[in-house]
Amino acid sequence: MAQRIEQRPPLDEEHEIQAQLERYPRLSHEEERRLLSTHGADRDAANRVLIEHNLHLVLEAAQARKGRGVAFGDLFQEGTVGLISAVEHYKPADGAFHARLVHVIAVTMDDVLAQTDEAQRNDEAFVIACRLLESAQRLLSERLDRPATPAELAKLCSGTKRGSTSCSPCWGKRAPRTTRSSSTTWTISTTRKTTRNSDAVEA
Repeated sequence: MAQRIEQRPPLDEEHEIQAQLERYPRLSHEEERRLLSTHGADRDAANRVLIEHNLHLVLEAAQARKGRGVAFGDLFQEGTVGLISAVEHYKPADGAFHARLVHVIAVTMDDVLAQTDEAQRNDEAFVIACRLLESAQRLLSERLDRPATPAELAKLCSGTKRGSTSCSPCWGKRAPRTTRSSSTTWTISTTRKTTRNSDAVEA
């Protein structure tokens, strides 16, 4: 008799990341101090441990920023870049170690959210401008009883109130936008590939 195999429902991004981070419990203060005092060839290995066992800070920051237009996995990856930067560039003069990590992670994520919000507003303004231009073109063509030329539309727009978007030019090609694909899994090897971007978020 064939055995019935019970299939578990797939985890969403947040819970999958959370499950992976269970392998990296929080370090004691004594262990963190010991790792931070490491120098020379062993410092890279110490930084790796500090990064892995402080990923819970990235998870908490991403959870606090859910539903704001950026996929959870992308927020986590960006926050991890901030964490790497904070650990690798930390100096005692920066203040308390955990406070510094939390600050850099937050700045990194908030910058991504701000850029995403600005891009969405630009998209909305672009759509509105195109619709208004189409309306102006249709009305002008009806008035002239023939298709309006670009020069006639430009003349119409030049006579509108300065600062109005009613005749904003939207013909021609738009600059393509890049979309960051959302990662459904996280590994340390993937995270380490992002270190080339860490200097960009150094506070």
